[in-house]
Amino acid sequence: MTDADLLNAWPFDAGLPLPRLLRFMDALAAGAGNATAKSSGTMESLGTFNRRLARLHLQLVGRPLEAKVVCACGEELELALPIEAVAATADPPATVGIDTPNRRSFRLPCLSEIALAREPRALAEACALDEGDALSDEHLATLDAVWSAADPAAEITLDFACTACGVPIHAQADLALFVARELDMKMRGFLAEIHNLAGAYGWSEAEVLMVPAARRRLYAALIGGRS
Repeated sequence: MTDADLLNAWPFDAGLPLPRLLRFMDALAAGAGNATAKSSGTMESLGTFNRRLARLHLQLVGRPLEAKVVCACGEELELALPIEAVAATADPPATVGIDTPNRRSFRLPCLSEIALAREPRALAEACALDEGDALSDEHLATLDAVWSAADPAAEITLDFACTACGVPIHAQADLALFVARELDMKMRGFLAEIHNLAGAYGWSEAEVLMVPAARRRLYAALIGGRS
């Protein structure tokens, strides 16, 4: 895909990160002629979606994803999200099972169901693949643990100790938020390049984006070096 494809696909609005990313990924899939991938994101598990996000970030941006966490003592800590590990996770199983005491089978919740923040019992029953014993609170807790183990990329966790006070910290990161931020910065970087080169040389947006990225940077440096 070209830089023009990326720029045309990116939604420049103030919407929530997840819908923006889904629209972007749909547009890229449609542009590549992959009709079956279009709108499939909401039907996959959160871990599977996070893995696709991680791979997309590594492909398009490449640099590490940095997160800032503020300890209760006031110390601000910078940490790198485990983006390579997320990208390398294996496919989750199609089904999981728990004993209720009879064995019951469940599929993993899909992204659209998680986004609705459904009550745990309703979510479990929606994902049930068979009918059986009623689910107790203990069963729901067991199912949640089984889901987490089966889809490890669903939760991006950071476990570390504060460098100032030594207190252990457990934090969760919303990968969509970080990836959307990085992609938005990349696309706005394209806009800045287009603005500078169009103003200096009179090129159109399409003409600017036809120039390879490395040469665009050289032209921009020449503009900046003018006396």
